[in-house]
Amino acid sequence: MRATIAPIALLLMTAAAAPARAEGNRHELWIGGSARALRSPSANALTDSNLGGTSLGYAHDLGIGLVPGSAIWLEAGLVTGAADGTMFQQLATEIATLDLTAGLRARYALHRLITASARIDLGAQRIRLDIDDHGVVDVDQVVEPSSRR
Repeated sequence: MRATIAPIALLLMTAAAAPARAEGNRHELWIGGSARALRSPSANALTDSNLGGTSLGYAHDLGIGLVPGSAIWLEAGLVTGAADGTMFQQLATEIATLDLTAGLRARYALHRLITASARIDLGAQRIRLDIDDHGVVDVDQVVEPSSRR
């Protein structure tokens, strides 16, 4: 999964490249990290680690301004996360998440360097949990009782 993120990010950066214009930039691309603390009884049973991953997204100015100095932007984002752990000292656990969002953002320039914004996003999330015993076999299933011989 992580190996597919780099080509997607490169494709988005290439697609978002635009020549500079005097009226300003109408495209944004962001790439960063994500971290989420897993501190609930059920999450603590799976791992002691936090969920760490990557985030990337793209935004485009729609050219709609309700008042002078305002703009409406269309956004899309992707966030991944992963954590590994151990349950009951034998079972390896792996948690993986994928979040996809899309939404609108309203921006208003308060000053040349200060902008206020509000946004609304809708999206979907996929969470996968893998639990593996690494081939550990129950001894009672392998060894026959001596009374049956």
